[in-house]
Amino acid sequence: MSRMSTFLHKQAQYLLGNSFYALCLTAVLAVVPFAAWLSLAVVMFITLRKGAYDGFRLLCVGAVAAFIASVYSIDLPYADSITLITFLVGYLCALLLRSTASWNAVTSFIMVAAIVIISALPWLAPEFVIEQYRFLLEILKEAGQAEYFSQLVGEPALNQSLLADYLLGIKIFSIAMSVLASLSLARYMQSLLFYPGGFRKEILAFRASRTGMIFLIMAIIGAYKNNVTAMSCLPILVTYFMAAGMSLGFNMIRKSDRMACILLFVPIFVVPYIMLPVYVLFGSLDSVFNFRLRLLSKAVKLKKG
Repeated sequence: MSRMSTFLHKQAQYLLGNSFYALCLTAVLAVVPFAAWLSLAVVMFITLRKGAYDGFRLLCVGAVAAFIASVYSIDLPYADSITLITFLVGYLCALLLRSTASWNAVTSFIMVAAIVIISALPWLAPEFVIEQYRFLLEILKEAGQAEYFSQLVGEPALNQSLLADYLLGIKIFSIAMSVLASLSLARYMQSLLFYPGGFRKEILAFRASRTGMIFLIMAIIGAYKNNVTAMSCLPILVTYFMAAGMSLGFNMIRKSDRMACILLFVPIFVVPYIMLPVYVLFGSLDSVFNFRLRLLSKAVKLKKG
């Protein structure tokens, strides 16, 4: 076991054995800059292991602490609301994973929720979308890049509205990734204590759904026709199928985890414009044809032979 795994194993034991320690750690991490996702991970870990009630107690502590910190330390518009939504969605995802033990169900829930929010928010709360754009513009003004930015997007209100919708898609995508990062850490800590190697098996079994495939096709068609909502949904859909494609790649490589990570991640940074579509394509096809069953049958035949 690595040093990090040993550290997380000890922390998981402390959290389960000492409720006061769990409450304090949740509150402290929630107010530390850039550590709110760790606070959410603690909430998720307790929810996964002890259930809804114990998790909800920590949720209230972490969400309130993060809310207060965001109100007094961040100038981002609606930062307090974003914080509360992130904690609530994370708690619901932990409950869903506890009841279903399925990452497919959790990721599908996040993907559908993100698409619904991206589609509905510009109509229900247009001021929220515009405020995010204005905040970005203020940052660029302070950095002396506002003039270049104006030349890039143009002055008409239509262009500003389009960019605001794009930023909404990126914002929802970042929230989804934060929730998934926290949930992954919480599940890994749980597996260290009660099911060593279980987290790895769950990740390797992850497949995209056929419903997600339909959403991806619709988003690609909409983006081709310059539909703003479809373009805003593409980041989370592409990431969803990329993750499924990389999970399939781990199953195909059949080498050590370190070597598999090198073979799968390095090409993304070297030639992302090639490997990203490849992973998305693999994940999409696997959602329809389930290549893992074919790989499993071949492995069984080789063992018998």
